Amino acid sequence: MTHRTLLAAVLLSAAAALPAASQAPGRLLSVSVEPYVGYGFFGTLPTRDARLEGDWMLGARAGLRLLPQWSAFGDFRRSTPRVTGRLPFGVVVHGEHVTVEHWSAGLAYSQVPRGGAEGMLPLALEAGVGQARYEGGPTDLALNLGISSGIAFSPNLAIRYGANSYVSNFDGDRGWTNQVFLTVGAQLSL
Repeated sequence: MTHRTLLAAVLLSAAAALPAASQAPGRLLSVSVEPYVGYGFFGTLPTRDARLEGDWMLGARAGLRLLPQWSAFGDFRRSTPRVTGRLPFGVVVHGEHVTVEHWSAGLAYSQVPRGGAEGMLPLALEAGVGQARYEGGPTDLALNLGISSGIAFSPNLAIRYGANSYVSNFDGDRGWTNQVFLTVGAQLSL
């Protein structure tokens, strides 16, 4: 992956639900950026009994607040899970690992839960469309559904945590796969 591709992904990712900013009155069109780490549960792929083991991943997210409770987001994540079984022709396996990338863009809705703790970010629900890519192999259409929240340390800095599910049609029509990710990152709002 080139630096330009990563930069483009980070900028596109600049659309993560902007929960902290979404509660500040008069701050429409604010931007947030969040580098994060996480763990992915990949599971069995619907082909040749291939399985991708759980693995750590790195990612970036960016968001643009459009309305007080609505924001657009972009997200990119990359991991190298261990492979057991056989993957489809063309997928590049390095030793026992394959590089898997996910990206998506969509909308998020944030709401402060009743009785929320002081400093807690609003609960954000998000839905987006993107791709799941396997190095050298299939690039699948994916639906990203997620939920997140966090703790704000200031109006511009928060720790954000969440869970996302990427549902994709593996290698066209071979079958469906659901890959779940737990993430935590530092959200910077401008």
